Amino acid sequence: LRVEDALNLAVHEGIVEKAGSIYSFSHDKLKDAIYMLIPAQERLKLHKSIGMRIVRFVNSEREKTPSALLLAVDQINMSANESSLSPDERSQIAQLNLTAGKHAAAASSFEQAREYINKGLLILRQDPSHWESQYNLTLDLFETPGRISTMNGDIEAMPSFLEDILLHARTFEDSLTASSLLARLLASTGKYDEAATNCISILATLGEEFPQSISIDHVIETLSAYTNVTKDIKQISTMTDPLKLKVMEFLGQLCECCIFCNTKLLPLVCCRMMRLTYQHGFSDKSIVGIVMTGYSLASFADNIEDGYRLAKVGEALIDESPGKHSLRAQLGHVIQGYLRVFKEPFQSVRALIYPSLYNSAMLSGEIQGACDSARIWVIAGVYVGDNLSDLLRKFRQFTQLMAKYKSSALHATNSTYGLVNYLVGMISRDDYIMRYKELKAIAENTNNGVVMFQVDMDQIFLHLFQREYATVLDFTEKYRSLKGKRILDMLRVFFEGIAALNLCRSTREEKYRTIGHAAIDRMQWFASLSHWNFDNKVSLLKAELHYADGNHALAVSEYEAAIKSAYHNKFLHEEALACELYGHYCTENEMMDEGSKQLKKACQKYHEWGALTKVDSLRITIDLAIQRRVFKPNSES
Repeated sequence: LRVEDALNLAVHEGIVEKAGSIYSFSHDKLKDAIYMLIPAQERLKLHKSIGMRIVRFVNSEREKTPSALLLAVDQINMSANESSLSPDERSQIAQLNLTAGKHAAAASSFEQAREYINKGLLILRQDPSHWESQYNLTLDLFETPGRISTMNGDIEAMPSFLEDILLHARTFEDSLTASSLLARLLASTGKYDEAATNCISILATLGEEFPQSISIDHVIETLSAYTNVTKDIKQISTMTDPLKLKVMEFLGQLCECCIFCNTKLLPLVCCRMMRLTYQHGFSDKSIVGIVMTGYSLASFADNIEDGYRLAKVGEALIDESPGKHSLRAQLGHVIQGYLRVFKEPFQSVRALIYPSLYNSAMLSGEIQGACDSARIWVIAGVYVGDNLSDLLRKFRQFTQLMAKYKSSALHATNSTYGLVNYLVGMISRDDYIMRYKELKAIAENTNNGVVMFQVDMDQIFLHLFQREYATVLDFTEKYRSLKGKRILDMLRVFFEGIAALNLCRSTREEKYRTIGHAAIDRMQWFASLSHWNFDNKVSLLKAELHYADGNHALAVSEYEAAIKSAYHNKFLHEEALACELYGHYCTENEMMDEGSKQLKKACQKYHEWGALTKVDSLRITIDLAIQRRVFKPNSES
């Protein structure tokens, strides 16, 4: 009886239904009943036979079909009794599971991928001498779960795989993948110093060494050689040397670490990537070099124009790459969060980070990239004046995600999360200060520059809005002459200028005027690059300077310009701040009606922002101003 005749007979009996060339059981219970009629051992043989037939079919096809291979491996795994397989069968089925795992991972099915790899390892380990008898297969089977673990955030599973590889690797080259994964593991847990040391050691063995002492002049000179990179770089030959590709991989990882722990080394690392690209050919890691060179130009050389242009070149190359989702996950937060904001409206750039970059990262299994995108998006929301109550929900969502995957992004995010909780009135100031001290200790113990800057920046932000200006300058002083600035440093300059000019007015000390003038010069330069991001800040700084100098007509004009610009460019919190400072100016200069009006408007704007703690303190100020008809500023200001 032919198979087709048997199927047609089953259709006639109502056991099977036919739709075109597809046959299926008419009911699941019927299928289960017939399946159970087959003896257990025969079922196992049948699954294996079906699986092997599909494998032969897939291998005979010119176009390989991953879904068919996965179906075949599922069938084989249902029949595979690990202890009864011959050595050849063990090798074949372990290899099939490895291939299936790689296909599943490429489709972002990370849990399924891990199941295939675990099955392959289980089968392979039936042979105690698998590292000797099946070295290449064993090496691949141990490396792949390490990669998958970084993709699905299961970092606890990584060390055992990496230790096995490093113990059994026959050559230095065979250990490189494990060393690369080890660096990723260290970085993902916030141990950037250790990760960087690991990368530097491997790179030295591969012939790429870096100086221990680095001068800013050397950094700027090195960067100057790569200011004219264009998209045409892709037209040079493709990098094919396996060792050079590994070098580029380690350099890319070192770039990531240097952002957090050794910023002065970063320009030398990315420029080394550019040099290797021109010498040995283009690869996806060359895009990392281009974008990080752009970041370094903006951060170290104040060359915003070329830095921004390189970011756009990097974006165009990412869009053309088959690995675009992974590259976006690695570089998107640098392009959007650190480079495009110099030239484009903060709000529009921030909208590109979430959900777009976040989703690309999750899709490609770049959990750390997803967490970094989430970190930048929620923190930026506070500093551009998004509604704090709405942000609070997102902070809660993302910190839970970061905690689940033990992401190094958690600490910096928790710092601003605590600030928001205080501003909306969810925690007391004492509770917030306690959180600050805990996070500062973590930043110091791990030498994590990103966390340290974030906790300090959040303190600067808080003390500015509390009018505690001397404390603001205590926090900003150490960043004033620092090279390798971060994007929030633009706002640090603004906050520092406001604090210094208020202190200049109250103390008449020239040092505060100097700081204020420097802040105005810096903000005017930023405004020349992006007027919608910085015009309101320049106007407010000028208003405070004119007030300190007694130029009242100019002060009023600049206060009004600052309020108008902040409103039009949607900086709600800075509109509130401008109204508040204008209100203080008016009440301190006996213009009580206008002062009361501006303070009430500030109170309304702070309420719209969601800063209820600030609203409560400002209402007390308004009541005092009305009762006494004279405003007395905070003693520290």
